[in-house]
Amino acid sequence: GLSADDTPSVTSVSTGGRGRLYYRQVARWMADAADALHYAHGQGIVHRDIKPANLLLSADGRIMIADFGLAKSRDEETVTITGSLLGTIRYLSPEQAMARRVAVDHRTDIYSLGASYYHMVCGSPPFFGESAMEVVAMHVSNPLEPPFKRKGSLPPALSSIICKMMAKSPGERYQDYSALVADLDNLLDGKEISAADFRETQQFVQDKDELQRILSELQFAAGLVIEDEDPSGFAEADAAYPEGGRQGSTEIDLFGPE
Repeated sequence: GLSADDTPSVTSVSTGGRGRLYYRQVARWMADAADALHYAHGQGIVHRDIKPANLLLSADGRIMIADFGLAKSRDEETVTITGSLLGTIRYLSPEQAMARRVAVDHRTDIYSLGASYYHMVCGSPPFFGESAMEVVAMHVSNPLEPPFKRKGSLPPALSSIICKMMAKSPGERYQDYSALVADLDNLLDGKEISAADFRETQQFVQDKDELQRILSELQFAAGLVIEDEDPSGFAEADAAYPEGGRQGSTEIDLFGPE
């Protein structure tokens, strides 16, 4: 199968300048990955560990999805907790963090793909914390800072698409890969996108008490301590984006046809 040891991932070629052409390429990569995941979903598979290291570049510059080791059939109703919390902490969807409390379907991969591309365009993951558990809590409960607020050169319309992919509630994300690819194609063509002016309206957890119960259960189920694979990657976050603020944008002028 594909291996990150012999095939470059998107992170290995994304360290240059962040300009218009780079962001166009990112949008194309996002569409490639969405097409690949759409095919997997058509075969009844949910990947559950989408992250930059698993997005590999082919010789012709297209994205391939690697490492289906955590994949599950969409017909499975439960998620089994392991020491790695079934996914990489920085890109984990809220419903995967909730484990047995909610169903996990293909929309978890849409969230993780959004988190992966958030990292690519901003140079850092969407959430930071002093511990892996704190980052899990942020995925579940903290409002997302729109990428264009962290990276001023990012076209706001691309930021809008990522925000919709990373909505806390699966019901507010793109409901299928076709809708996501359509928005990316429209973005590249300088057309209107469905994610314009996107704003989250649903909370995934209702209060801090519920969040604490969830985290306590996860900590116990995963063996009392959940270790992140690279603790040095955590750093202080930028100022949090105000809760309730608009996450999307209608601006597409910077991202029209070449």
